[in-house]
Amino acid sequence: VDRGAVLAFEIGRVVGSLQAAGLDHADLKHSNLLITAEDRVALLDLDSLIPPRRPTWKRRVRALGQLEAFASDLYPELPRSDRARVLCGYFGREPSLRVRRRELVGEVRRWVQRRLERWRGRDRELHIYYPLAPRAPLAPTLIDLRALARSDAREDGARCG
Repeated sequence: VDRGAVLAFEIGRVVGSLQAAGLDHADLKHSNLLITAEDRVALLDLDSLIPPRRPTWKRRVRALGQLEAFASDLYPELPRSDRARVLCGYFGREPSLRVRRRELVGEVRRWVQRRLERWRGRDRELHIYYPLAPRAPLAPTLIDLRALARSDAREDGARCG
């Protein structure tokens, strides 16, 4: 099983579990996800759960959109199928939303397009952490999904050749 796909599903499962419990993480982004050695996903920056906020439709769109926007910017080589697995994990924890799946996916896509346009308009010289900004090399993390995607692509190419 592809590790990136498993992690994508797990991220969706964790976000879905949080929202199914009636909570909304106000600062959901890649740097607030911790991947353990066992490929489990933990949420960081739990201060953003205080005060508790109910996961309204708009907040669900924002949460999923934020993850997709960062994935599009930071990990553009991740296959769309892995990104779709985030939704599979999410809907596994929020089955009542499956009937509105198309609507949710459409709104998330529009949210992501607006966010990426806004990020592109920023002055990237002012802050090194802005998405879409030219960056210095990233510090090592527990898992670097970009390296994982590149190594998987090399292995796939070796098998086809």
